[in-house]
Amino acid sequence: MNAPSIGVIGPINVDLIIRGNAPKEVEKLIQWGGSSDIDILLAGAVGYFSQNLAKLGVDVHLVSTIADDPLGSLLKEIGRASCRERV
Repeated sequence: MNAPSIGVIGPINVDLIIRGNAPKEVEKLIQWGGSSDIDILLAGAVGYFSQNLAKLGVDVHLVSTIADDPLGSLLKEIGRASCRERV
């Protein structure tokens, strides 16, 4: 049986989880090469909902806007690496 498929539309955000001594300013963080652990996660209601559906085996298609800033660029990079479709 094929996995169900669903389209999700809405705004997404980014959760930036930093453990260690990384700088708190985004501009410094992007160029920083220190030893802290940094996780960047898809966030917001639509992001959480989409991730939970995917964990349940649903084929999720997400449509959203992405900010034109360094974190938005990183989010696009992550999307391109993990999606079959063009971001």
